[in-house]
Amino acid sequence: MYENFNKKIDQIFPDIIIEYNYDFENINPVSVIYVRPETNKISYEKAILKGILPYSDVIFMANLNGQLFIKNALILDHYASQYRFAIYGPEEIKKYPLMSKKIEDYFNIDINSPKLIGSFEAILKLNITPEELFNTFVDDKDFYKICGQTIKKLYDMYIINYDLPAIFLRYDDNSNIFIIVIKFKNNKIKFQDINYSIANEIKNDKYLKFYDEEKYKDMDLIEKAKRTYHFSSSHTMAMYDMSDFVYNTNGERIQLKETPLGYYLLNNNIASEDILIKLKEFPIINTKKNNQETPINIIEDIKNYNFEQCIELIKNINLNKNF
Repeated sequence: MYENFNKKIDQIFPDIIIEYNYDFENINPVSVIYVRPETNKISYEKAILKGILPYSDVIFMANLNGQLFIKNALILDHYASQYRFAIYGPEEIKKYPLMSKKIEDYFNIDINSPKLIGSFEAILKLNITPEELFNTFVDDKDFYKICGQTIKKLYDMYIINYDLPAIFLRYDDNSNIFIIVIKFKNNKIKFQDINYSIANEIKNDKYLKFYDEEKYKDMDLIEKAKRTYHFSSSHTMAMYDMSDFVYNTNGERIQLKETPLGYYLLNNNIASEDILIKLKEFPIINTKKNNQETPINIIEDIKNYNFEQCIELIKNINLNKNF
């Protein structure tokens, strides 16, 4: 029985429309864009393609079926860092003293408070569903984002990465997502130029709406767009997104060395593959900002860094201190 099951799992492949192809002689930025399961409709796919065309070329296109998410634990891979915080809660935060201090100052709580908990514990303690936790709206003062993690104050509890339980449920074996990788036409184009172009295509289409638009109507355009589609908004994010979601024709995910940033870092001996894998799961480092040590997430918090600045940042990471 298990042998037949394993054979069926091995026979699950993505539906690749455009095979991945990148010219490493001409390194330009890339970004991964995919619609979320709840907005996986042709109309959104068209808006995304219209938005990217003035700025970039498509170098990979595919439909990923839900069984691939189960087979490769894609979403667990993708949210590796956030998952740790959602499971271990304050114990994980305490590994980062500067981050702990910022959270204590923002909410005026002690990091050891029993009211500060991970989201999976929260749905049990509060006896609410993952969707209820995800959809409950709070005031700005009751929401804090730091180093790629979120904390939402709800029912007098401070819940870490409130969205993960609902996200994990949405990517089931019945889900399907449309995904593309784009290569920018030149190095002067910024990630936000393309992201705003896509968001405006959706905003200006009278037949389309952002996901839960009414609830988030007062939000910035890009914040609204995040609930409709995913967009790699930094070079490091694009590298890890590609290794999560881009497949070769043999049904295997591409390796870090096949991404532009990964290729450069590995070929120039700036970082080993093991280090890059660890940085994906443990992306929070301390860096100097305005002559002060501050914690940043090297995937989420460096959206304004160019390719060379990303390389320099990774080159200067104190590996003994961070791992």
